Amino acid sequence: MLRIGNGSVRTIIGLMYYTEQDMLNCLQVLHAGGILQFSTEYGCCLGCDATQEKAVDALRGYLPKSAASTFPVLLAEERDVLQWVAAADLLVFDFAVEQPKPTAILFEHGLGFASNLPAPDGSVLIFLTRDAFCRHLVKRFRKPIVAAPFDPKGFQNAQPEQTSVELPIMQSPVTRQEVLHSAMPHNLQVLYWNKGNPVVEEYL
Repeated sequence: MLRIGNGSVRTIIGLMYYTEQDMLNCLQVLHAGGILQFSTEYGCCLGCDATQEKAVDALRGYLPKSAASTFPVLLAEERDVLQWVAAADLLVFDFAVEQPKPTAILFEHGLGFASNLPAPDGSVLIFLTRDAFCRHLVKRFRKPIVAAPFDPKGFQNAQPEQTSVELPIMQSPVTRQEVLHSAMPHNLQVLYWNKGNPVVEEYL
């Protein structure tokens, strides 16, 4: 679903299967500091440019107060992490790929992110996505994208003056509503890499 409004959050896009035009629409929204609604391996997410402070602030306004204060960000390749994290131990990825659940990795020192995105200690959560749409989007955008889990059933903050246009859903027998309601944000865990010793916890 594509919603267009006049506020600081200019556009929200939700889609599972996409055309080239869908991708271009998403990129336009991200560059404008807007918010995307999309699905990842760990459920429904709201996303934005991870380097824009105003976009991160706007995204927080769409989430309940009980939401986690630190959000995962999407990257597509291990080598991309080196650009956005200081002193990354790449051995962590070998452990992460063996996990049965989608796993975001906590890195101690993020670089180049919006100042209001990392935790107070400067750490960032990075998720290396294998989802075809998410990988394509991150590669085309060339910057990390926030992917904050949320419950679409409780998503009540869309601006009432916005209009809606349904985007095409390709290669799927299920409806958009069924897709969004089946992808709940309860399937992510966090990997802390403490001096080579892995610690895995549920993402809250």
